[in-house]
Amino acid sequence: MPELKLKVFNANKDAFVFVESSENSNNFFIIKKGKARIIREVEVTDRPEENMLSDGDYFGVVSCMGKRPRLEAVQTITDCQLISVEHEQFIDLIKKNKAVALKILKLYSKKLRAFDDAITRQSLKKPLSSNPENLFQVGLYYYNNKEFEQAAYAFEHFNKCCPHSTNVQKAYQYLSELKPKTPDYKEYEQMSALVRMYKDKRILFCENEPGGDVFIIQEGKIKITKIVGDQEVLLAVLNPGDIVGEMALIENKPRSANAIAFGDLKVLAINQANFQEMVGNQPQITLKIIQLLSERIWVAYRQLENLAIPDEFGRILDILLIQIQKRRVGIERRKSIEFDFGEDELLNMAGFDKDKGNLHIKKLLEDPNFKLVSGKITVEDVDILNNQVEHYRKKIKKDR
Repeated sequence: MPELKLKVFNANKDAFVFVESSENSNNFFIIKKGKARIIREVEVTDRPEENMLSDGDYFGVVSCMGKRPRLEAVQTITDCQLISVEHEQFIDLIKKNKAVALKILKLYSKKLRAFDDAITRQSLKKPLSSNPENLFQVGLYYYNNKEFEQAAYAFEHFNKCCPHSTNVQKAYQYLSELKPKTPDYKEYEQMSALVRMYKDKRILFCENEPGGDVFIIQEGKIKITKIVGDQEVLLAVLNPGDIVGEMALIENKPRSANAIAFGDLKVLAINQANFQEMVGNQPQITLKIIQLLSERIWVAYRQLENLAIPDEFGRILDILLIQIQKRRVGIERRKSIEFDFGEDELLNMAGFDKDKGNLHIKKLLEDPNFKLVSGKITVEDVDILNNQVEHYRKKIKKDR
């Protein structure tokens, strides 16, 4: 294998290594010596120490591997010696050192957990918990909403995780009542050692239960949700090629959300043993996983930016822009785009109920730049939409 030559350079104290939204993101950095800090327009943590970087820390990986603009700025606190890794060098780097890939995956896991928690906190203004005892409350939520198969899953796994809980007998009573209501219930069909099939609405895993497998979607979709109080928050909808469950596997912590089949589903299930082997022996698959996770983090951060917009109509416009950016459609004048969703789906993405949301939909469709064609929303000029969203962003900066 040819020698891997990485660029090492010095950065003076108080220098910006890169700034937020910079399009120049073909490399990421490792701090060889020194200290730096992350600066974000939308903060995702209430612990400032989490934004501090020191010897051995990585930064800029998400934007580099996802080929997206920089999510944050990084400024040196001391004189620093930095290692620059180009996107094209990553495969060779992990072939030589599996620990690099594992460290990046742990970094991603930490970022995703922080972003998902921040999204839930800002959406519902309630604290989060990862106590397995909460599986009982998740079961009650699904039971009360007549989602009986989901309720059965939560109660069964609650009893496995918390056999000495005071609620175990109650959970068994619910399961006894649910049995005639779910006569054909089976969590999944095992097609081979790695391939599983899930029917629509079946749970792959439930928030607060111990982590196990990583899932790569082969066919179908997965909804990622979280139950807080009497509400279910939709965090994401994942598509073929996407990965889910990696945070609990890498960190060995309880699941942070629910993964539910959104239609019939086929997945590749990877356990901890073959996952570690795959990272070392199949760097192309590892690269694919890291690219997928980069996209997930980018989407989560854009969701946080969206939640920071105080104007509800401005948030709806930004949600449309996020969907365009997810498709990597260029922002050009007079470029139109038709979405594959209508007004109800848009309101669901924004978290608005129908009564409040219909007022925003009416306002949207009064604008000649937006149309509803055969139940699907169309934007006539994406550049105009981008300028409208930028107006709301500037207002946030001015208010700050």
